[in-house]
Amino acid sequence: LRDLLAVDPKAPGAANQLVDTLLALNQPYDAFRVAHDQAPERLAGDAALQAIEREFVPHFEVALDGRWRDGEAVHDHFDLPRIQLAWAGSDPRWGRLRILANAEYPESDRVPAGEPFGSFVALPAISASQSDKGFGGVVQWAPRNGIELELGTTPASFEVSNLVGALRFRAASDGGAFVAGVDRSAVEDSYLSYAGTVDPLDGRAWGGVVRNRGYVGGRFASG
Repeated sequence: LRDLLAVDPKAPGAANQLVDTLLALNQPYDAFRVAHDQAPERLAGDAALQAIEREFVPHFEVALDGRWRDGEAVHDHFDLPRIQLAWAGSDPRWGRLRILANAEYPESDRVPAGEPFGSFVALPAISASQSDKGFGGVVQWAPRNGIELELGTTPASFEVSNLVGALRFRAASDGGAFVAGVDRSAVEDSYLSYAGTVDPLDGRAWGGVVRNRGYVGGRFASG
């Protein structure tokens, strides 16, 4: 942000010095506001500054998303078209909040007769439809202390619905950066792993796989 605003702490001008002081105090929201008020023409012509502003200004986002895969067997095929609608906002006191809703329609081919599926070594007849639809969502909160919390769910209408979430931490300074976190995410590799399906022999729902992960990392530099 300091580079984008071309802040020179040695240059005269109260606004310039105030921006640099706020950045030094790790208050980028307030620094951006001061710079925005003092040089609005700079914001209007700089895409990078506009991207930073979107982190602070309340706004809606709409996106098309999806996954697709194919394989050797007929039922290795998997489509996951998805429409995403999100609202994001920010406040100097409580940080950034983003609420994301997904409309999803996962679909795979039906499993042919004679193939192994569920408790059947060989299906006596073609499987039922392997498709579903529903709404899922995620809430993300990032207080202004390097922590980010995330909690959501895959669509409740799926045969197997799962809670997902994450806790992330990031700290950065001139000497480097440190990141750590844990997360629980849905596995979107196939219809079975994501939405789950019903065992045609005993009627039980199965699949709906989640991946649990913990990580830590750092970057340190001098000069």
